[in-house]
Amino acid sequence: MADNISGNLVETIKAIGEDIRLLSTTIVGVGRPDKPDTTNGKIKGTEPNGSVYDSIDGAGVGAWQWQKRDDKWVVTVGDTGLIALKTQNLKAGAHIKLQRVNNIVFCFMGGLTWGLFGYLGKKEKGYIPRQVGRIDIVGQGYIPVGFRAVSSLSYSFYDDDTGRAVANLYIGGQKDSNFMRITPFHENPKIRGNDAIPDIGASNLRTPAIIWVTNDKWID
Repeated sequence: MADNISGNLVETIKAIGEDIRLLSTTIVGVGRPDKPDTTNGKIKGTEPNGSVYDSIDGAGVGAWQWQKRDDKWVVTVGDTGLIALKTQNLKAGAHIKLQRVNNIVFCFMGGLTWGLFGYLGKKEKGYIPRQVGRIDIVGQGYIPVGFRAVSSLSYSFYDDDTGRAVANLYIGGQKDSNFMRITPFHENPKIRGNDAIPDIGASNLRTPAIIWVTNDKWID
């Protein structure tokens, strides 16, 4: 019986010690620890790896909790809210917005009636060509740091009336210019290139859930 009590006491002491260790490496303050001058002296630069910083104001950019890993502070709990991208070749009113939650980026495309999305055809005013058979909707380099995909991705656009895939969406990642483009599908698969781009672009598109992982630093 005495041995059991002694063993339980040792385990309890160990657990209390671990709780104290965790408390001692959790810092609460304003600003962001990767910029110590924003923390009112809370961050000294000597914090061990594993230290946690809880920002009471999210540094004004939704960065609420940080952890020091490999001598660098990274966001572990954060939410940027919606960020509108600079776009081109879209129907009037259409938009593309990004939201980063921790290290996951969510992409929302819509803005037209009933939340639909649409792009300009090659004979519409404001159309900007670049590649044969493809339509850039976010220019090269215009997916900003903080939201860039680790690797490039591909999705489909769907006709709202038929549910049929009518175009491909390509999202260039960190190794491919950080941009977005559409490749329309022609009803005749033999028709490709610029001939497959309609004179008047679609305005009744639906998208799947578009998400990706980023390892970018948190936004400023």
